Amino acid sequence: MVGSGTIRDIVFTSILVVLVACGSSGSDEPAPDTGPVCSVDEDCATTNPCMTGVCSADGSCQEVANEGATCDDSDACTEGESCTVDGSCGGGTAVVIPDEPCQTCSCSADTGVSCEPMAADDPANTCALASCEALGLSEVAFSEGPYGSNFGDIVSDFTVNTLTGSWSFQDQWSGCDSYLFTMYHPDYEYPNELWNSDIGSFLNSSPANTHYFIMSYRSGDDAVTDVTALQTRIEEFLATREHSEGEQWRQRLHYVTDSAWTADTLGSLLQNRGPWAFGIDRGQRFAEVGSLGDVAQNFSAALRGLTFEARYYNHQVEKQAFIDGLGSTAIPSFAGERVANGYAELVLPDATELANYDTLHLELSLGCGDPMYEDCGEWDYLVYAYLCDEYMEANAHAEEPCQPHVAAVEGICHVDGASTGVVCTDDSACEEDPEAVGTCEGTTPAIEAQTIGCSCKEPIGTVVEAVQTCNAEGTGYDDCACSCGTEFGRWITAYARGGRWVSDASPLLAMLKDGGTRTLRFNSSYSYWNDLTLHLTNSGEDKGTPQEIIPLFGGGGFNESYNEKYEPKEIAIPADATKVVLYAVISGHGWGSDVANCAEFCNHTHHFTVGTTEFMKDHPLAGTAEGCVQQIEQGTIPNQFGTWPYGRGGWCAGKQVDPWIVDVTSAAAPGSTVSVSYRGLFQGADYVPQPSNSGQGFGANIKMKSHLVIYK
Repeated sequence: MVGSGTIRDIVFTSILVVLVACGSSGSDEPAPDTGPVCSVDEDCATTNPCMTGVCSADGSCQEVANEGATCDDSDACTEGESCTVDGSCGGGTAVVIPDEPCQTCSCSADTGVSCEPMAADDPANTCALASCEALGLSEVAFSEGPYGSNFGDIVSDFTVNTLTGSWSFQDQWSGCDSYLFTMYHPDYEYPNELWNSDIGSFLNSSPANTHYFIMSYRSGDDAVTDVTALQTRIEEFLATREHSEGEQWRQRLHYVTDSAWTADTLGSLLQNRGPWAFGIDRGQRFAEVGSLGDVAQNFSAALRGLTFEARYYNHQVEKQAFIDGLGSTAIPSFAGERVANGYAELVLPDATELANYDTLHLELSLGCGDPMYEDCGEWDYLVYAYLCDEYMEANAHAEEPCQPHVAAVEGICHVDGASTGVVCTDDSACEEDPEAVGTCEGTTPAIEAQTIGCSCKEPIGTVVEAVQTCNAEGTGYDDCACSCGTEFGRWITAYARGGRWVSDASPLLAMLKDGGTRTLRFNSSYSYWNDLTLHLTNSGEDKGTPQEIIPLFGGGGFNESYNEKYEPKEIAIPADATKVVLYAVISGHGWGSDVANCAEFCNHTHHFTVGTTEFMKDHPLAGTAEGCVQQIEQGTIPNQFGTWPYGRGGWCAGKQVDPWIVDVTSAAAPGSTVSVSYRGLFQGADYVPQPSNSGQGFGANIKMKSHLVIYK
């Protein structure tokens, strides 16, 4: 076998022969001898990472494949390439394109992986703030005014500077958001408590459609320092949350670097009011924020209280939408009057039209003076609306002469014939010395006014006797003195805040069925700007309308003898009844004097048995720390200046006392006589108070009105 070196020499000699034969024409000189190309491997270096240059024995460079060596195929979208047997680069795998929250990522062969923020309207963008539609919230357009700078006024456009740039109210208006503002100054205890309160309970409690503005009453670098300090605390919390949640929050938290005193339109409000917090509600109006004191923390101010306002702003919108959706016949009373105890006329449709309505809602607004909370009742007062009895007939004695009341004429005491100077109306006032004779000289006894009998019809239909009294001039008799004590609505006022509530009182239409003009009495321990409106509608259920209302049971002192006064009532259900409803308004009062803290803070239960079926009303939130916080969406006014969060037995401070309405038709068949009985219990038994010996509070009491209502 010929060795490889021999073959290489033959090939090399042949190449030289060919090169000589193909030399340049026109020149007979031989080609120069350039000598060998390389002498060592390093002379054969190559730029191809998959080949190694080798210097052959004859001085020529050869390339040998680096199979398995690491290489780069110049595609930024692959990685892990290696050299193949033929000296090429390949076999790599695609780089991982990250799935970054709220970003769209891709890869380019030239530039590699890159990520861009998703569009705000991209359904996959979990960092974008949800739209009003996605949140199920109604939208309103940005208002064109008129604008103002006081609580209740519409807010104009404004721009504030923040740590991340400027923020414009109108540009950022979504139509469904609420805005809460908190201000700080290091020299005051309240804002220090507020800004050092728990961040997690604050952010975790917030509705999704709320923006928060962190502001300082200081200016310049001091303002930046103040808001940055709170930002740092908030960011520490957000670092523990999912990325998308944090990004959403960063779009809803605004750290304002302008001084609150001069922050555009906001500064105008703050210069007049100087609060530590305020809001702009979903109606684009400046809103007062009450006390942010956390009752559970000895009333130390907490940022979480701002979220209660935001929840109530949402409730206000839902409440107004509900009222608007009723399409009701609205019957006004006390149209904005300042009332504590007063009367108003209800001008109702006639009986024929009223027979078309099966639903009644009561809408009550109680307004305070300005500033709002400083002219409100301080406590959680019971408030009532009463429907007055009706005259059975017109006053036929209005011009009939009669004996008016004549006051007694006072005399002077004489003892043993001598005047003592003591004013008297009879001898008994002059009997100071049993051994002396005292007489009242110069007195004339009072003459009572003449009265005549008359009749009144109660709202439940019962006729009762009353009297007409001779007027002061003796020229005729006053109208029949009909009573005005049939409960028609019940509310509990807020601690030093106003409010607006809607309650369903549909069965009470039975009290109004005759139509015409009726008289309503409002009773409160404090005066408010009062708007009470009755909304009449038809539900379309086609189960008749309330026509008869039968009194059942009242309340009273809640103790071991509470149930002794209740006897079953036998009630005939008309054959033409289309529905039978149990209607009861129940609220428990009294606290501190007994161990169970009844009946305000204990779960008293009320058991009505109709025929053989029991219907029970309980109060599981009574005595809980935040039972009434849970009912903001049902009407509780938040951030009152008192112990409003505590759950009560059938009520909340700053809320309507909702009637308990139960359809009992299945237990009270038309044409039958049904027995109705009642018991009020605590823990399944008659309540036996155990004295607390605290020296505080007062005894347990149940305020209850209950009726059986017949629909026809």
